[in-house]
Amino acid sequence: MSSTTTSTKILWNEQYLKAFAADLQSNPEHSAIFWNKDENDEIGELKGANIRRMLMKFYPALGVHNLVLGENIDGMPTSTLVFIRNNRCEDIDVEILRTITYKVFNYLGVDGDELRGLLHSKRSQIFSDDAVRTIPDYKDVKPFCDKRDSAFRFFQNGWIEITKDGVSDLRQYDEMPDDFIVWNSSVIGRDYLEPKNKHLLEEKVTALNADGIHPETGETITDSEVRKELYKEYQQKLDEFKEDEIPDTHFRDFVENLALDDANEVDLQSLNRLEMAIGYLCHRHHINSHRKYVIFVDKFYDGASGTSNGGNGKSLLVNTLGALMNLTELDGRTFKKGKEDLAAFAPVTPATEICHIDDASKTFPTECLLTRTSGNFHIRRLYKSPFSIPAKNAPKIAITSNFPLPDSGGNTFRRREFIVEVGNFYRLRSELYDETPFEIHGYKHFGDNEEWSSSDWMEFYNYIFECISKYLGSNGLPTGGESEYYKRAKCVSLVGDEAILDYLLSKLDEWCDSGEEVFVEKFYKDLRELYPEHLEEHKNATIWRWLVEIGRSFGKHPNKHLNGVLDKQRLSKERFHRWQTQGMGDWLDVDGKKKEKEDRVQVFKIYGKGRKNSSIFTTPDFSKGKVRNPKNKGSAPEPTSVSVLETLFAKEDDDVGVGTTAINK
Repeated sequence: MSSTTTSTKILWNEQYLKAFAADLQSNPEHSAIFWNKDENDEIGELKGANIRRMLMKFYPALGVHNLVLGENIDGMPTSTLVFIRNNRCEDIDVEILRTITYKVFNYLGVDGDELRGLLHSKRSQIFSDDAVRTIPDYKDVKPFCDKRDSAFRFFQNGWIEITKDGVSDLRQYDEMPDDFIVWNSSVIGRDYLEPKNKHLLEEKVTALNADGIHPETGETITDSEVRKELYKEYQQKLDEFKEDEIPDTHFRDFVENLALDDANEVDLQSLNRLEMAIGYLCHRHHINSHRKYVIFVDKFYDGASGTSNGGNGKSLLVNTLGALMNLTELDGRTFKKGKEDLAAFAPVTPATEICHIDDASKTFPTECLLTRTSGNFHIRRLYKSPFSIPAKNAPKIAITSNFPLPDSGGNTFRRREFIVEVGNFYRLRSELYDETPFEIHGYKHFGDNEEWSSSDWMEFYNYIFECISKYLGSNGLPTGGESEYYKRAKCVSLVGDEAILDYLLSKLDEWCDSGEEVFVEKFYKDLRELYPEHLEEHKNATIWRWLVEIGRSFGKHPNKHLNGVLDKQRLSKERFHRWQTQGMGDWLDVDGKKKEKEDRVQVFKIYGKGRKNSSIFTTPDFSKGKVRNPKNKGSAPEPTSVSVLETLFAKEDDDVGVGTTAINK
């Protein structure tokens, strides 16, 4: 499914096509006329030369071109069929081209009727992928894209620029450079109303007084008299300023509710990550070394066993961004490890700005994200030619999931993911009071053209622009920063058993605290004796990878001095004594041999940031505070007890069986 920004008028509307047809009729020598007439003023047979002239002259004059996008996965140039009018561009396909053509014929009267009949038998020579590829390229232009230090948003009445310092005044389209085009789907279908804000006006007056910065143009004023007169003018505006009634801040409140902690207070770190993610997704520019995909997950709690209940507003947040950005939504459940649909990304177009993969499963194949966040964005389509979006224009990727996504390649994947954890405010409001965001936020659906007022829209835009400014003031999204709850949930998903994770965490604590050398063979033996059934299908190398990954997540690193690689050492006199006293004297290796003195064994140590003060993971305290009454309309009464929360998140102890048989793999 695909959704985009508020619709704008199509470029090839009836008025434009009618005017184009009238121009052809009034000018018989027009270069776009591809047909010939005989002495009776009748159109003759359309031959190959006529068809070529139609493709090479008629369509470019109409506004149809091939726009070169870059190179495909094989390094070959790729292009897409577009309709360009003035400096706006619209992605079309062969069927749309056929519709446009016949609409023009409708306005050509009798000539159009004849052309329609003559083209019927030759439609495969025109309306096919091979044929339209011969339509000339639109050269020496490029999409008007965001830059590293600025973002641009386009409205019906003009466009604005956003920087780390704020939002520019509205600019007109004739101020745009001639060699740039704007995707028509990026033009928001409403006018931009500059916010009436006394604080912004005060900032402009201050900048004018201190640095001579013109309040509207941003230019530096060197003439003291001009500067003096402007200052008087704007100081008067400030003195007479009457601020309108403060509008509702539904979307801002919604995001703040997503950042509530267990005491129902806004967690500033969570809010900052949410706003940074919004700013990143709404900034169509890539810092090559900082390209990431954003993963929105519900906050996990002890006992969650690597999954969450959902319903906390993740998808609503991302999809609402589609009211400002070109957003394409994909069903995350169709992506399965080793079986993903080769055309899963087919709905993505060159104009897509956010690719939203919704409801990704716990086995989501993160490998498919790696190439799309490190190089060109390759897209396969059923029964159509594949194409690629150049890396610099590739859409940002947002994923919503109830599971921590798997690490398919260690740090290569970790440094490309940005985890955003969402609180459970909306799920609890739904479970306890049957309230949805619709009721809580003024009985309005987010981004609904009929239900949102102009003030709702402007508050939404202004908040998003604040998020973009915040992101632009950073050096890209950071790596890491997820909570210990998320790390634990991810580790439970990794090992597949919460009891095994708890055992490994306790051993990491113990080994880190003691600083002693550990025989990995002893570690494998003990673990397999405790959990024989669960570990039967796992090799020792897999178990070691678990330990390294869990240690990395919680700052207790196995063999940090060797980057997590096992150390091979001989059984010296001291080591052999420890080997024997730890019950390894009768242990047999894969060749069925016992270890003797001076034989090699594998060992490791655990390195942390200091001696532990407590367990790696502690149970959260849900006794603090009460469910906060949101400051939005339609809220329900505040609950009088926290026993519901305690019941929801109570952890049941699992009985752990102890195995007695050692298994060597």
